[in-house]
Order: sequence, then structure tokens, then C-alpha cells
Amino acid sequence: MAITLLCAAASAQAQHGGGPPHGGPGRECREQLIGAVGLTDAEQTALTALREQTRASVSTLETSGRSIHEQVEAALAAPSPDPTAIGKLMIQVNGFHQQIETIRKNAEATFVASLTAEQQTKYAALIAANPHCAAFPNHMHMPGPPAA
Repeated sequence: MAITLLCAAASAQAQHGGGPPHGGPGRECREQLIGAVGLTDAEQTALTALREQTRASVSTLETSGRSIHEQVEAALAAPSPDPTAIGKLMIQVNGFHQQIETIRKNAEATFVASLTAEQQTKYAALIAANPHCAAFPNHMHMPGPPAA
């Protein structure tokens, strides 16, 4: 039973790729964010730089996370899987997910802090209506580079 649960958890986390998928909500959300908040060209450039920095940090964790996922898969495929070893690996996987979420939250906080009070209010309204259009959405579905 424990192995079945761990296998299901590993499979569910593996579907997330060990980290954030890139590509995100795309041009529509980008335009909504810029328009609704009234981002200046300088603010758009700063947001792009912050996204690139965040993406690089997350990418490093994704690489390490993939290695741990492979270890989980190998441990689950063993003739006599060791629940304790698999559990320890799953704790490591969870740690990577927590680190990625911390990076996302820090990036989001940095972006929001860069806005004026009026822009922050507009941004909060945008996110309330369209959470997937956040500058750094939950689960790090980070938008790709802005369209030219």
C-alpha cells in the first residue's frame, strides 16, 4: 500500500517535470498585465530581466530535481522497493518544489514592490480576476520571453 501511494506521488510530481513548465499563459496575459497595470517600457524591461533571472535559478533546481526523480523511478522499479529510501527521496523532491515556490514568491514580491501604490492596486485586481496572468503565477508557469 505504501509503495502504491509513493508511486502515485512520484508519478504526479513527475508529471510536473520536477519543476516549472516554461511558456506560461502567453501573449494575452502579457498584454493584460501591461495594460491593466500600466507598465512603462522601463518596468517591462525590468520585469523581463527579473523573469530571466528567476528562470535561470529555477532551471538549476530543475536539473537537480530531475536527477532525484530518476532515482525515485529507479527505486520504485527495484524488485523489492525500499519504502524508507523512496520516502527519503520524495522528501528531497518536495524540498526542490519548496525551493522553486520560494523563488517564485520572492520574484513576485520583488515585482510588486517595484510598482507604485496605484499599480499595485490594479495588479491585485488583475490577479483576482485572472490568477494565471500573474507576473509569476503559482506553480511557476512562467511566461516565456516577451513577444517583440
